[in-house]
Amino acid sequence: MRCRDSGGGWEAWHGNGDEAARAHGGRTPVKPFHALLVLPVIALLGTPFFPFVNSATPWFGLPPVLVWVCAWCVLTSLILAFVLRRDERSGRLAPDAEDGA
Repeated sequence: MRCRDSGGGWEAWHGNGDEAARAHGGRTPVKPFHALLVLPVIALLGTPFFPFVNSATPWFGLPPVLVWVCAWCVLTSLILAFVLRRDERSGRLAPDAEDGA
């Protein structure tokens, strides 16, 4: 669990990514898969402007906006999990370790 307070701030969470941060002037480079994080923002902020979401035809017996927002809540969680796993695999973040406390 990532609830520890080691006093290290940002560095305490980066683990193996410190070398990459030093190589790029103190900042870790953004990878192409981080662009996925923009999709939920666009989808949810654009909800009022998408005509297929603002239709009178129910989706699964529910208002389309309700289905759209609920679907994006689930998709946002999946996207965040995907980006987290990719960051851990690439060494940008240290994987979760059991503290035992």
